[in-house]
Amino acid sequence: MLRQRAIDDSITVTVNANGRRMVYLPTGFPNNALANTVSQFVLCDDRGNVVSVGGVSAARAVTVSTTGRPTATRDITTIAGLGGCPP
Repeated sequence: MLRQRAIDDSITVTVNANGRRMVYLPTGFPNNALANTVSQFVLCDDRGNVVSVGGVSAARAVTVSTTGRPTATRDITTIAGLGGCPP
């Protein structure tokens, strides 16, 4: 299944290692051996990586492990460590 949908212009997406795609094997595991694969995404709106409601970041980071399991975080320090939000 290939599904693509445009992201709203107010959201910026930053990925690791100039990645352009995420490819899964028939086993369900991601194929990180290919060039330009993505395993980390940081999503930001115009607020950036700042404290929001509940004391967590307004931005989100998603990391996909080698088992294919995604983990989302709103931790400001973790998001900054993954590259943060553009100025």
